[in-house]
Amino acid sequence: MNAQFKTFVQENASQRGISLRELARQIGIHPSNFSSILSGKRKLDVDLIKKIADFFGVPRVVAYQKAGWLDEFENDKFVVQRFGEAVTKDKGLADLFDAIMLIDEPDRSERIRLILAALGK
Repeated sequence: MNAQFKTFVQENASQRGISLRELARQIGIHPSNFSSILSGKRKLDVDLIKKIADFFGVPRVVAYQKAGWLDEFENDKFVVQRFGEAVTKDKGLADLFDAIMLIDEPDRSERIRLILAALGK
């Protein structure tokens, strides 16, 4: 997990006036496990990213980006922006995107590009 995700979580929790311990409880994870994930000692997974994004009310694509899971598109902000717009408007597409995030690289990037091409984005 990268430091950008940890900062993203800390800043959002702080803005809402809750501790990381309380955030962990609210999203259904033991605080010590949550601490281990944020410190990089345990693996971050799709379900936790989804729970955090949903709790903070941010598009999941933003949380995936902050977690470094879209780094392959770092130089292509258009892809991230357009995909973010599409999944924010369409629940089915958001669920598909979540499923794609379970796929290992490089197949994940290729599937995202194929979906964007199919959407005409």
